[in-house]
Amino acid sequence: MLINNTNGSNWGKWDLHVHSNASDGKHSPEQIIAAAKEKGLSVIALTDHHTVKNIDEIKKLGKESGITVIAGIEFRTEYGQKSVHMIGLFPDEFDGQKLTQEVLDEQILCVLNLSRSEIIATARRNGEKGDDDSLFHKGMFLKQVDFKTAANLIHKYGGLVSVHAGSKKSSIEDMRHAKKNGTELKDALGTLKVELMQEYIDICEVPNPQDSSFYIKQFNKVAIMASDAHEVDKIGTKFTWIKAEPHFDGLRQIIFEPETRVKLQERNPEEKSDYLCIKSIKINNKYFGEQEIPFNKGLNTIIGGRSSGKSILLACVAKLSGYNKEFKKDKNEYNQFINEISKDMVLSWMDENEIGRRKIDYFPQNYINDIASNPSQITRIIERLFYEDTQKASTIKKMEADIKDLRLKLRTKIDVSFSWKSKLVDLETELQALGNKLGLEKELSEISDELQKLELDLSLTDEERQKFEVFKSKIDLYSESKTLAESNLEALQYLNKFREPFTNTSLEEDIDLLFNGSISIELLNIYNDISRKANETWNNAIDKVAKELDEKIEICKRGKESILNNIKYKGLREKIKQHSSYVQLQDKYHKQKMRLEEIKQKESEKDEFNEKYRKAIAEIINLYKEFYLIRKRFCADVCVKNDNLIIEPMVIFAVDRYNDFCEAHFYSNSISNQNVIRFQYNCIDEFMDHISKVISNLSEDKYKLKKATINRNIIEELLTTSFFDIQYNIQYQDDNLREMSEGKIAFVILRLLLDFSNNDFPILIDQPEDDLDNRAIYEELVTYLRNKKVNRQIILVTHNPNIVVGADAEEVIVANQQGNNSLNPDRVKFAYYSGALEDSFNNDKDSVLLSKGIREHVCELLEGGTKAFRLREKKYQFKLR
Repeated sequence: MLINNTNGSNWGKWDLHVHSNASDGKHSPEQIIAAAKEKGLSVIALTDHHTVKNIDEIKKLGKESGITVIAGIEFRTEYGQKSVHMIGLFPDEFDGQKLTQEVLDEQILCVLNLSRSEIIATARRNGEKGDDDSLFHKGMFLKQVDFKTAANLIHKYGGLVSVHAGSKKSSIEDMRHAKKNGTELKDALGTLKVELMQEYIDICEVPNPQDSSFYIKQFNKVAIMASDAHEVDKIGTKFTWIKAEPHFDGLRQIIFEPETRVKLQERNPEEKSDYLCIKSIKINNKYFGEQEIPFNKGLNTIIGGRSSGKSILLACVAKLSGYNKEFKKDKNEYNQFINEISKDMVLSWMDENEIGRRKIDYFPQNYINDIASNPSQITRIIERLFYEDTQKASTIKKMEADIKDLRLKLRTKIDVSFSWKSKLVDLETELQALGNKLGLEKELSEISDELQKLELDLSLTDEERQKFEVFKSKIDLYSESKTLAESNLEALQYLNKFREPFTNTSLEEDIDLLFNGSISIELLNIYNDISRKANETWNNAIDKVAKELDEKIEICKRGKESILNNIKYKGLREKIKQHSSYVQLQDKYHKQKMRLEEIKQKESEKDEFNEKYRKAIAEIINLYKEFYLIRKRFCADVCVKNDNLIIEPMVIFAVDRYNDFCEAHFYSNSISNQNVIRFQYNCIDEFMDHISKVISNLSEDKYKLKKATINRNIIEELLTTSFFDIQYNIQYQDDNLREMSEGKIAFVILRLLLDFSNNDFPILIDQPEDDLDNRAIYEELVTYLRNKKVNRQIILVTHNPNIVVGADAEEVIVANQQGNNSLNPDRVKFAYYSGALEDSFNNDKDSVLLSKGIREHVCELLEGGTKAFRLREKKYQFKLR
């Protein structure tokens, strides 16, 4: 079973005004068809003046050559200075009667008093001479018809009325006459012209594209261009791109869609690339028999009754394109069925270079509604869309790289700050071991007084005593300097952990991530060269300082030894030794004095490290604010506006993350912990003050923490955790997403999925109206689909007539499941019939699919289908045949 399916309405070149040698043209039907084929025309209309002599012959020749010929007659009417020319275009058949050349002659021309004999007689009455053929050619331009009468007659037989318009010769704009009853008739005829445009005229033939917009905007009338060719080399020099099946019903369709189905331009309006469009699906399966369903590059709608195989067909297309997720949630049997039957199908793409898997967007039933009910899903969709935009993706990557770099900086600075903190703890321990400063000072004062008393008994002169004190001072100075140098050398060992401080692997990764090709390599080479030189300079500086400290220690050591070995010092030392009490007391004095100096040195160091720690923490807290500022800058850079849909990112406080942090470390029933646990975020400045206080309190052990928790670990976790996220505020038509109806939210989600994406591959949607309310379908989804199908191929399952008719689907695929009252060809379980909306017929075939045309199927299957057609036709003020 192979149903003769078509892919519906496609763009073709139509020339709807051509003359032959039956009137004032110079060439025969054979020559006209040959010229039309050479010019790549799909459809022509033979529109001879007041005759249909060549119609039957040229239709036959056209059919043989694959060119559709529409029967037409050009009339001269009584209006205008040189008469307004109008053309009647006729279907092949109307109301069961074939409109042959003979029928048109008898029922149109003769009724309008335009029979061949009457035209010849009119020429003779005008004084013309010659044979009948010569007189006919002269007489045809002497006859006129009443515009309204002729138009009514054309419509009576299902025809369309085309009129010369704009700046074209014999245009309706030439309706100017002499004065009548003191009033310029051209002014009085303004009303008449409006009446004619609204009630009698269907198509306006203009000489150039610039004239077209007026008739569309003012009267909703389609505007075309045609060659008005009287010679074969003129055929197709002016033409119209029409998107329709190449027959009269296809022409009728443009009346309802004057803007989207008609284009006055040289290039084919269809700009979608073949590799981005699905061509067909071929099926050979026990449930389907042998079928092939072609697809249109525009909007393809799949319709049918319940369980007719609509969603099955769409799911199989998705599966063969590479979709590998569930087709229906918790429907394992259905999902397995799709996976099995798709093995007996072949999907072809229009470029024919590859069969099968390529990128698509596929939205199963209720998919959009599921997203609409999940805010985190919406956020993920927006972020995915941003990643598809090169500029926005770069902004996101920069934000992520900045945050990653910020964490690295914070950890480094936290390590340094805690090294100061560790040093403070060590100094505090050392100070405690050295004793009480005030006690030492008091003891030194007492020892000094005692020494002064003992000095009176010494046999030393004042000069010797002073000399000895100088020696002792120098020894003490060398000892203190040596101790200080050794302390700095020990501190310098810490910096050995940072032998490559200017090497930032995170930055290298970011460069590699953000840039491609030669730019990435060039930047990395430049950075690595700078980093290498900086590290060399740094390491040389550390080595130089270390060498200088080693030298200073050695100098102090040698200086002290030189004094201890000095003969004068030794002699004085020996004299003093004879007075053991003095020597012991003096040694004690010097030891205690050195201890006091050591305490003062360590207190100074403690103050220094305390200041370093305080500044480090302040710098860290100030740097921590960047978690907020980085996101703030991102929000300013990626705000999106698309017509009346706005996506505005905003920074929000991550309450749940903050609460989880508190829950992990702080006892909730402790009074001292309440200022942490009960914190309420209002603004960034308040939060920064709060963080500063928390760190200060943690440093001073003022909180009651859970077991196995170390203050440093909490501080590090706190300062490397961002408590800020990006939330997307979505507005549509000045309404916030959170305030919209569920149906409107679903439509906005659909637009997010499709409108903000740079993708141009096919869109597959299964019954979007299930997620939308009626207003969203009629007022928004239909308009949206009409616009979107221009850029992307759409295949859509629906049961809503407004989507099919209102969105003007290029192809309609009718699905049917075999039943007692709905038989399929070969009685297969599932069968499909496809074509254009303009496909219209009825016959007595037993197959429900093949017994009627697409239009009839739409009216029957879709509730309100007939109403949808009527509303559209009423909109364009067109009288149904």
